[in-house]
Amino acid sequence: MANHILSDWSAEKAEAFSRRPILAEHNVHERSMFTNDGLADLLDRYPREAFNIYTMDNSAAGAKESFRRGVPGDLSGEEILEAVKRGMLWVNLR
Repeated sequence: MANHILSDWSAEKAEAFSRRPILAEHNVHERSMFTNDGLADLLDRYPREAFNIYTMDNSAAGAKESFRRGVPGDLSGEEILEAVKRGMLWVNLR
């Protein structure tokens, strides 16, 4: 099962899938595509027209009103990932 993302998938979980919530163990965090280099590479290769960047104010009171959408422009994947690490910025890849 080393190549499977869900390390404890079973016939019972497969049967319950889409019928009720399922708790499953994964190993996504161990895969190279989810390292900083892997994520930066994905951001570099992802089509910019299907790419959104969002931010908002730090305070809970002003969060909804300050919600804004940005554009990646010509930033590299590494630069975008560094901005996400600094906080209050997230990326939506559609």
